[in-house]
Amino acid sequence: MSNLLEPIWKSELETMDVVFDICKKLDLRCYLAYGTLIGAVRHHGFIPWDDDVDLVMPRPDYERFLKEAGKYLPSHMVLNHYKLSNSKFASSTLKVENTQCKILRTYGSVEKWANAWVDIWPSDGVPDGKLPYMMFKIGTLYRLCLCRLCDIEVKGVNAEEKTFIENLIINVNKVLRLGKLMSRKKRYEKLEKYFARHPYDKCRRTVMIMGDERFESTMPVSYYGKAVYLDFEGKKYPAPAKYDKVLRKIFGDYMQLPPEDKQVCKHVVNVKRVGAENE
Repeated sequence: MSNLLEPIWKSELETMDVVFDICKKLDLRCYLAYGTLIGAVRHHGFIPWDDDVDLVMPRPDYERFLKEAGKYLPSHMVLNHYKLSNSKFASSTLKVENTQCKILRTYGSVEKWANAWVDIWPSDGVPDGKLPYMMFKIGTLYRLCLCRLCDIEVKGVNAEEKTFIENLIINVNKVLRLGKLMSRKKRYEKLEKYFARHPYDKCRRTVMIMGDERFESTMPVSYYGKAVYLDFEGKKYPAPAKYDKVLRKIFGDYMQLPPEDKQVCKHVVNVKRVGAENE
């Protein structure tokens, strides 16, 4: 598997370096996240079967990166986000794509070529108190459901990777086709406007609501704080100050390797480099 993934890793490392260089220029907070953070702690690099890079930024830094990063990117890298494109296939969260590496990936039962990318996830503020937090969760899930209806109409869905609630919504939508009645872009704008009610830097807790873990990623803002630097593929990259607590909150005993049958890259079928020979 590593032979297949090596050109992807090379491309993603190049892209990640560009992202962190831009963050340094703009004085933005950015940290390793999810499987990339596990890889840094447990493997000092990529998880051997992982095919992507995940980073996280506090919402204010994320929005500034989205607005300003494009002018610093090399010509073979592009930003993919619904605010920057009229395409109905634009990403709902920010991706920095490297057009010199193409990946044939499976999306449910469909195979499709895509650029190699680095995911950047926003981290949003969370209100204090049990009742405000419960109301925030209800409001967020309601708005997320409307966004998902639009996504289903546009992109289809892999039911095996969805929760019971999401699959219920999918089945209802097959009959009612509610997603066709709504603008996907406007739905995501309304969701982010709802998040803005709780500014990150005025809150004591944060959540990466756009990730798969949803509210399992709710934790104190102090867990992120001033970055510490961890080894990753021979270089050092910023990680949350209390990265062990971050990972245990989301994944539990993340140092325990999964069973061997789970140590697989599920989605990558083939890889090709484009234009690299002309660099």
